[in-house]
Amino acid sequence: MELFDLSGRTAIVTGGNGGIGLGMARGLARAGAAVAVVGRNREKSRAAAAELGSAAFAVEADVTSAAAVQAMAAEVVARTGRIDVLVNNAGTNVRKRPEALEESEWRTVLDTNLTSAFLCSRACHPHMRAAGGGKILNNGSMMSLFATPWSPAYAASKGGMVQLTKALATAWAADGIQVNCFLPGWIDTELTRRARGGAGPARPGAGPHAGRPLGRHRRLPGARGLPREPRIGLRDRRGDHGGRRLLRARLMPREFPFCPKCGARLGKRTVHGLERLVCPACSFVFWQNPAVGVAVILLDEGAHRVLLGRRARGAYRGRWCIPCGYVEYDEDVRAAARREFREETGLEAELGDVFAVHSNFHAPEMHTVGVWFRAVSAVGEPRAADDLDRVEFFALDALPAAIAFPTDRIVLADLRRAVGGDRGDRALEAGPA
Repeated sequence: MELFDLSGRTAIVTGGNGGIGLGMARGLARAGAAVAVVGRNREKSRAAAAELGSAAFAVEADVTSAAAVQAMAAEVVARTGRIDVLVNNAGTNVRKRPEALEESEWRTVLDTNLTSAFLCSRACHPHMRAAGGGKILNNGSMMSLFATPWSPAYAASKGGMVQLTKALATAWAADGIQVNCFLPGWIDTELTRRARGGAGPARPGAGPHAGRPLGRHRRLPGARGLPREPRIGLRDRRGDHGGRRLLRARLMPREFPFCPKCGARLGKRTVHGLERLVCPACSFVFWQNPAVGVAVILLDEGAHRVLLGRRARGAYRGRWCIPCGYVEYDEDVRAAARREFREETGLEAELGDVFAVHSNFHAPEMHTVGVWFRAVSAVGEPRAADDLDRVEFFALDALPAAIAFPTDRIVLADLRRAVGGDRGDRALEAGPA
C-alpha cells in the first residue's frame, strides 16, 4: 500500500550517492519524486541516479561553497521547475582526539556537515516559499546528544545541526516550510565501517566504544552486527493517530534491538529486582522512569464546590478532570503545578500541602506519577485554555458523571470525605472510567 504520492515533486539529497543519503533517495524515488543526487563525485552520483530511475539525475556540486550551492539549486529548478524537499545529508569525519586535530581538519568537518546544510537550505528557501511550502530534513547523529574523544569536530557539527534545525524551523514556519532533524545511530555504511575497521584509529579500543569506561569493546555472542544501509520508508503524518502519544509509544526502550550509545545488540538482565534492557557491551541500562504529573485542587470551601475543567481534545474529550499537566525538565514541581493551573484556568494559585499522590495508568503507553496539591487561594477569573474548553465549579455531592481519569475519581472521593464526611463516595470511586 502506498502511504502517499510524491509524483510531480522534486527532492534534493546532498551526499545522496551512498549510505544513508542513497537510502533516503531510494525512498523518495519510490514515492514518485524526481530526485537530484548532489555530490562531488560525478561518476558515483551518476551511478546512484541511474539506479533510482529515469526521474533521477546527478548534480555535481561542492556543498561547502556558497556559489556552487546557488548554482546547484538553479540547475535543479531549471530541470524540474521546483524544489519541494531538501535532505541535508552530506557529511564527513576526521577521527582524532582534540589535541591532535588540525584547524584545517576542524573546518573541513564543520563546513561539510553544518555549513553545507545552512547554504543549501538558504539556497532552496526562496523556491520553496514561492511554491507555498516545502520540507527540509537535516541528518544529525546520536552524537548530537553525546560525544566521544575521537570525534570533537563531528560531535560539534551534529550538535550544531540540531540548533540550526530549530532556528530554520522557527524562521520559516510562516512560509509553510517544515524543518526537522533525524538522529541516526550506528548504521552500516562506508563512513561507519572506517570507524570500526582498519581505516579508523589505529590503537586498540579507539573505535565506537572509546567513550566507554576502560575502552570496553567486544562483539556479543550471536550478535549480527549493526543495522545495514537503511530502508527508508515514507509515512503520511495524517495517518499518525494520537500524534505525540503514538510517537512516545513507539520509542519505548523495549522496542529497541540495538543500543543507541554504542550500537551493540541489547539483552535483558534483572537489575534491582526488575527486568531491564541492558547493553552488555557498554553496560548502559534503559531505566523506564515515569513522567511526573501535577494537578491543583481549588475548593470553594463555603459551598463545598471544586473547580474542574473539561478536556478539549484527545481520547478524553468532553470529560472532566482536576486541572493538571506535566512537570517540564529542570522545573520545580510546585512551579509546574502553578504554571499548568494558570495555563488551563487563567488563575494564579497559591499552593498549600500535597493532598494526594498516585500512580496514574490512564495512558497505557506512558506511566505517570501524579501529585495533587491543595490551593490555598487563587486570583483572577476562571477562563478555560490550553487542553480545556470549559472550567466550572461543581458541588462535591453533584459532580459530573464523565470524569476523565480514574485517579481523579479516587482523589475526588477522598476530598468529599475530607471536607464533609463520608457520603457514600464508593459510587464515585467505582463510576464509569
